[in-house]
Amino acid sequence: MRAMSLNMGMLASYDQSVELFEDQLSFGEASTVVGASAISGFFAAVCILPFDYASSLAFLAVLIISLVMGIVLNYTMFLYTIINSSLTTTIAGVLKGVGSTTLGFVLLGCVQVHPLNLTGLIINTTSGLWYSYAKFQQR
Repeated sequence: MRAMSLNMGMLASYDQSVELFEDQLSFGEASTVVGASAISGFFAAVCILPFDYASSLAFLAVLIISLVMGIVLNYTMFLYTIINSSLTTTIAGVLKGVGSTTLGFVLLGCVQVHPLNLTGLIINTTSGLWYSYAKFQQR
């Protein structure tokens, strides 16, 4: 539920912000990416934080930290997508998934590695590489 809220807040607000900055305010590409990333980072942070603590100082501190981190993450992600091709982004995403899963196995000692986990990792990696290869062939 938290991930769905994050994606909804980030992607919907980014698309709307891009429309606003490009169509109505006539911003350039760099200004549009920075502004839309800031707005989508804010909405992503607001959508995932629990509202039970909205009046506390700790909540506001976490909100501001999450806002800054969301802005930086969104800016780098959208800038990366603009600069690179979609194929490069896809391959980087596959490699990130493999790397984060492997690090999860190594760093989180409570995860037991057994054949089912390894099979899932192999299927995920193979599928991602196959998809990337198919996209490359379409170019």
